[in-house]
Amino acid sequence: MHALSFQHEHTRQDRDNYVEIHWQYISPENQGDFQKDNADTLNIPYNYNSIMHYSSTTFSNTSGMTSLVPKPDPNVFIGQRTGLSSLDVLMINKVFACSLH
Repeated sequence: MHALSFQHEHTRQDRDNYVEIHWQYISPENQGDFQKDNADTLNIPYNYNSIMHYSSTTFSNTSGMTSLVPKPDPNVFIGQRTGLSSLDVLMINKVFACSLH
């Protein structure tokens, strides 16, 4: 999705409502990957299942510690890499005015 100009889900402006960032477990050289961007959310709900969402331990600098924790349920799985989620497809369809399935 980067090739289509999409950013990571956890960098949305509203992400603090959906995930907590544990900055203390992210090395300074990787913290830029967690900064918010100004991309339009297109009124699509936050997508924990997005292929563009980091896993809970991405760039953790401490073994066993999480860098991202879903809210309100910390047990929600994030970071799947099997394919586009239905909301990923919806976002692509909205941006490119197409009907990808």
